[in-house]
Amino acid sequence: MATRLVTLSIFVATILIALHQTTVAAQELHVVGDSLGWIVPPGGPIAYATWASLQTFHVGDILMFNFTTGEQDVAMVTKEAYDTCNSTNPILLQTTGPVNITLASVGLHYFIGTMDRHCFLGQKLTVDVTGASGPTTSPASTPPPPPPSPVVAEPPRAPMTYVVGDALGWIVPPGGPIAYSTWASGKTFFVGDTLVFNFENGTQDVAEVTKAAYDSCDTTNPTTVLTNSPVSITLSTAGDYFFTSTYSRHCYLGQKLAITVVGTTSGPTSSPAPPPPSTPVPAPPRAPVTYVVGDKLGWIVPPGGPIAYSTWAYDKTFYVGDTLVFNFENGTQDVAEVTKAAYDSCDTTNPTTVLTNSPVSITLTTAGDYFFTSTYSSHCYLGQKLAITVVGTTSGPTSSPAPPPPSTPVPAPPRAPVTYVVGDKLGWIVPPGGPIAYSAWAYDKTFFVGDTLLFNFTNGTQDVAEVTEAAYNSCNTTTPGLTLTTSPAKITLTTAGSYFFTSTYPSHCFLGQKLAINVTATSSPTYPPGSIAEPPSNAPSPSAGAAPIASATSSAPSTAAIGLSCAAFLSVVTTFLV
Repeated sequence: MATRLVTLSIFVATILIALHQTTVAAQELHVVGDSLGWIVPPGGPIAYATWASLQTFHVGDILMFNFTTGEQDVAMVTKEAYDTCNSTNPILLQTTGPVNITLASVGLHYFIGTMDRHCFLGQKLTVDVTGASGPTTSPASTPPPPPPSPVVAEPPRAPMTYVVGDALGWIVPPGGPIAYSTWASGKTFFVGDTLVFNFENGTQDVAEVTKAAYDSCDTTNPTTVLTNSPVSITLSTAGDYFFTSTYSRHCYLGQKLAITVVGTTSGPTSSPAPPPPSTPVPAPPRAPVTYVVGDKLGWIVPPGGPIAYSTWAYDKTFYVGDTLVFNFENGTQDVAEVTKAAYDSCDTTNPTTVLTNSPVSITLTTAGDYFFTSTYSSHCYLGQKLAITVVGTTSGPTSSPAPPPPSTPVPAPPRAPVTYVVGDKLGWIVPPGGPIAYSAWAYDKTFFVGDTLLFNFTNGTQDVAEVTEAAYNSCNTTTPGLTLTTSPAKITLTTAGSYFFTSTYPSHCFLGQKLAINVTATSSPTYPPGSIAEPPSNAPSPSAGAAPIASATSSAPSTAAIGLSCAAFLSVVTTFLV
């Protein structure tokens, strides 16, 4: 009897072990964001939404959030809290990275970062969990299913030529590496296809590298480097290809592309290419639609550059009869319709139409291409531009005549000292989109002696350093003139001249946490120049030997304020690189 009980016990134990192993095997570990980790993502919430759209989540799966303790956290919240970025009563809050969270139930689960404005800037994730990934009661003796056969590509088609990034071209992309991964995500590349990289000679190149070099951004030993645009690369074999640029920090800032090529090299090559597709036929007409350009962003100099409005327009179909509405603050922006050549070159000297009173409503009366920008200085170069194609019939009403161009705005007279919150709601952080964020913020402001800058940040994650122009340009923060470590940091602008601010935290300056401004004297009888540091033209110069010295206040000790030499003003930031 005892022998039979032992045998039965062994049998039951074997079954339980098999069931446990099957259950464990059914779990899958999802590393949130993959190599991006859990951060404030370049490009905003689309980063994690894109990542999640490529996953399938089952009950029992595990989410791994990789982040640096003290710089990020992860909270599970309700849908309402997720939508409003309200982190006051999270369901679960974990502050020590990495964090593993097991998905215990089906349905939607919501996660955000609670630090500072991290959620508002895109550190948020929604996952949709389905039932268990497979039966967990299968007998242990059931053999596992055979591995799936290799995916069979669609029947070969004629070779195609892909322009990398389409209209974006091959640059350091606003928003980081998600730009090119998004571009490639919906495409299938076959042997025989060609990639074309468009860029400006002398500012970019194309390097083919190994996967290890791609992951680490090591461009010391590339397989191939091509420097003359346009670069055409024919995909001659199946497998993975990795491309980047050898220019300093371009890879780290997102100029990198990884693709997988399928198909054999033995496919028929003599078959004639299919005829080009006929012109697409628009969908049956629908009622006219009114589009608010940029949605909540409005019509501004967009953080992140021109990709903002091209992304907004990307998935829309505009018909004759539709209306565009441009929302902006009067006196800070306008809307100019221009030719394609003027759009490409940002030449706003002879616009077709200029409208200055917000909101501007433009009805699309004819089919074809439309190009819009702003006539304000440098706004076009900084990304305030929109190109769309309108389809449908041309029988709409004729457009009303354009109003006369606006007269030159008259600057306001000197006013009482103003306190500026640097970055407004963005605060003082490593900005998504790079240095254009703070240059765009400062662009339309005039700073006078007596004004105050207020830097808001999370203590222990940022600081504010005032540096020389040379240190600003090279991101050398070894000997700052002034460093403030406790938020909010207040700096009163006590003298006229150029001021340069950054952060001493590693890589923060290189990633765009930097601000350059011009300060004009209150006693000047002439109207002040623009507030971003610009090349010396009509900008006032401080008297010989004088140097702007910031009057700073902070609740923590700081280094002594040291006068900064006043040299040529910093060029308007029109690129995304240091």
